[in-house]
Amino acid sequence: MALGRAELSESGAFQEPRWRMEPKTFVLGRAAYIDLLNSYANGADVRSEITSAVCAVVGPRDHLELVNYVYVCVAQSGASGANS
Repeated sequence: MALGRAELSESGAFQEPRWRMEPKTFVLGRAAYIDLLNSYANGADVRSEITSAVCAVVGPRDHLELVNYVYVCVAQSGASGANS
């Protein structure tokens, strides 16, 4: 991510990028978590394999707390000080 920000800055086409990383915490039930993971399989039905793997890792828990890290980067066009 830092490389991307550096590329924006070094291009001369953008002002200094502003960015932040924001954690978003949410809770999913075991079935919803398995549905989420299965959706990543791009149409392949791997539900039974995912279910076995999830059960082996999470044990008896019915709900899982997940954290998405949302990265936001904004770079306004125009070099610093140019036609603001």
